[in-house]
Amino acid sequence: MKTPAQLVAFCGLFISGHVAAAQTVLHSQQRVIAATTTADGNSVTAVAPDFAPFITTVTATTPFPTPAGVPAPNTGETGIDCEIDPNAITARGTLGAAGGISVTGVPVFGEAEALVEVRFSVTEPTPYRIRATPRPSTNPGDEFEIELHQVGAVGYLYWIDETQPPQSVDVSGILEPGTYVIHYEVEFTHDDGFEVRNFNFGMQLGETCGNSDFNGDGDFGTEQDINAFFACLGGQCCTTCYSSDFNGDGDSGTEQDIESFFRVLAGHGC
Repeated sequence: MKTPAQLVAFCGLFISGHVAAAQTVLHSQQRVIAATTTADGNSVTAVAPDFAPFITTVTATTPFPTPAGVPAPNTGETGIDCEIDPNAITARGTLGAAGGISVTGVPVFGEAEALVEVRFSVTEPTPYRIRATPRPSTNPGDEFEIELHQVGAVGYLYWIDETQPPQSVDVSGILEPGTYVIHYEVEFTHDDGFEVRNFNFGMQLGETCGNSDFNGDGDFGTEQDINAFFACLGGQCCTTCYSSDFNGDGDSGTEQDIESFFRVLAGHGC
């Protein structure tokens, strides 16, 4: 993990359509975002001080001389809208960067990275579900980690990093009473024209039902969510969509999933 000055993200909370999981207690969090330009070593950083909504934008940009004799932009940029509650810990958004080759022949990188880590405990057996889109960068050295472990226990309940092939994540299980840490980290570096990469991560606690923002665009219960849901039932799930196992019972695309979707769409529980 790099220093806080090297982190950048855009996160958001998906509010579920069910009552908060009362057995979940939030203890601490670390959310750090930044944009970095290697041409001048500048980093712009923002840190979430507590569990309150974390909404801001950070940009680092500077020109650098190129062999063509004209300056080019070295940029790192992101926006963030991130929340945590006893139901869910989610992060979705974009990482953007630009760079190139300097007049001295040295590569110039823009860097973007996100870190979200939450320590929490559950007082009774609690269902969980972790979902994430594949890592947005396959550049060597770009970090990507999802780790879930119980404090004091050996090993991880779930673990994936950048050494493994890019893959979507959708895992679920039961957390026994105890204290846990969920860690999500993602990085993107780029040495060419400005480019943006998307990412989407979420851990749900309690009911593992989906929510009314099915397509993950930040708007809840829209016609687009309904269209995306039925497209997913037909086998065409968007990368930011929930899944056709909407009620989280392990069976996908069933009548029960459809019923649960419309109950949540109406503002009720799963």
